[in-house]
Amino acid sequence: GALFDSQGNLLIKEEIPTHAEHGEEAFIDNIASFVKTLQGGQSAPTSLGIGIAGVIDKQRETLLESPNLPRFNDFSLKKLLETKLQIPVFIENDANCAALGELWAGEGKGLDSFLLLTLGTGIGSGLILNGKLWTGEVGKAGECGHIVVTPNGAACACGKQGCLEAHSSGTAI
Repeated sequence: GALFDSQGNLLIKEEIPTHAEHGEEAFIDNIASFVKTLQGGQSAPTSLGIGIAGVIDKQRETLLESPNLPRFNDFSLKKLLETKLQIPVFIENDANCAALGELWAGEGKGLDSFLLLTLGTGIGSGLILNGKLWTGEVGKAGECGHIVVTPNGAACACGKQGCLEAHSSGTAI
């Protein structure tokens, strides 16, 4: 997690485990506590952005499915955190957040269109077209990690077989 000022300057950066194995309530409490820790001596945050691996249902503002946190599929992360923290919460796919960050203040600044790839536990991608994040109708546009590259290949956390992620992610390697 990180705390930024309104100009995008990094103020504090910390890392903690999610402890998702302890259930939904503990997961939410852990994130809320972490937000307060990041706040430190700074003024209270005015909003919270969450980048999470998986598919976000934009209409219901829900984590629809996450290969890394399968027990939280169809989870109202945004609503629960807004209730707990009393600030606006925005949720988005983590690779899409990375692409937006690069568009705003990184290597994508000034570019009209680009594809950002992330390599870690999985393989993610964020697609910027005409200066805007493009997620498609169901939020999966540009998801390169789930292109099948080896039919009947290794099992992927998404439920398919042979995905690029199942063969080439940090976990697969």
